[in-house]
Amino acid sequence: ARLQMVEDYQEAGRNAYIISRFRFDILWPLVYGMAFHSLLWLFLRGKPSWMLYLPWIAVSLDLLENASVIELMLQYPQSSIVLAWISSFLTLFKWITILILPVAVVYVFIQSKKPNHLT
Repeated sequence: ARLQMVEDYQEAGRNAYIISRFRFDILWPLVYGMAFHSLLWLFLRGKPSWMLYLPWIAVSLDLLENASVIELMLQYPQSSIVLAWISSFLTLFKWITILILPVAVVYVFIQSKKPNHLT
């Protein structure tokens, strides 16, 4: 499916896609990563926790996904099926992690209201 997407874009679409990734998809992951990290840190009251890594895992997966799709666009028509699969898995794991983030924030918020906060 990912290779079909690359083919469907045609040359002008692939070039526009690459440019848009550099304009938007580098900054956006950093913004949401910082926002979720800040919320978690705030509700954890600065205490160390493995949950503080979740936003940066999502950001890393997002940036790796973007890089892999850009590489697929640049390789076309000799795009690698292996890279296409890797890109698809990065997308899946990115979205799973992004969906976990609000749940983690709510959990930490609720725990922060308890008397023995996250001990």
